[in-house]
Amino acid sequence: MHKLEIPEEIIMQFGRSKALCVLTGAGISLASGVPTFSGAGKISYFRNYTSDYLASSAAWRDYPEIVIEFYDELRNRIYKARPSISHQTLHGWEQRRFAYPLKFFLLTLNFDGLHHLMGSSDIIELQGTIWQLRCTFCQTIVDLVPFRQLPKPDTCDICQGELRPNILFKDELIPRAIYRQAVIAIEQSDTFMAIGVSGKNPYIHQLVKIARRRCRNLIEVNPQITPLSEYFDVLIRSRAEEVLPQFYWDYLSEENNFFWI
Repeated sequence: MHKLEIPEEIIMQFGRSKALCVLTGAGISLASGVPTFSGAGKISYFRNYTSDYLASSAAWRDYPEIVIEFYDELRNRIYKARPSISHQTLHGWEQRRFAYPLKFFLLTLNFDGLHHLMGSSDIIELQGTIWQLRCTFCQTIVDLVPFRQLPKPDTCDICQGELRPNILFKDELIPRAIYRQAVIAIEQSDTFMAIGVSGKNPYIHQLVKIARRRCRNLIEVNPQITPLSEYFDVLIRSRAEEVLPQFYWDYLSEENNFFWI
């Protein structure tokens, strides 16, 4: 099969990076079998309610029992998931498997825990994690055992309050402290890469705009054009698992449709 060589200018530009910030979205976990809330692999309905509705604070207010069941079902699907080659590649980048030391920052919109399972550390989880519950009254965090199907508590041990998934509902604001961590990571980076990010979250637009101002090299990896594409210098129209393992080699295959904008 004919291989498409990455332009030398792109290789050299990426190779000069001293600090890399990667933002991952649901697309990176598709190869692991994790369902999404949009696009390919989407969960459309649960008990006759749309997934978009069940991922909202309105659903939690009106039908908390169904929301809990929905996230329990989602957690049951994630139990069997394992990191993909994309997760492995990012972990390798974090481990400084380069010719020189590199600062590495990992931001993720995913709450599946696969980056942690792979061994990545210091992850900024922008939307929380399905492996935690949070008391709606005293805000105590209850840790579950990741990828272990063990009984989970129904109420808070401290105040007996109701426990909700420690995941950001789609109409909730990202906590200021988490947002600030993401901004600091971007501001310290010279290269910014978004992988499998749909771009539907309003605050993600703000983070990418910051990256546009502060980073000299912006790369998007996504099979589809997204609302964020206009901010990136380089677009790679391919699935993450097809591209990331090749990224430091001298080629990308023709079907990856690599191009400048």
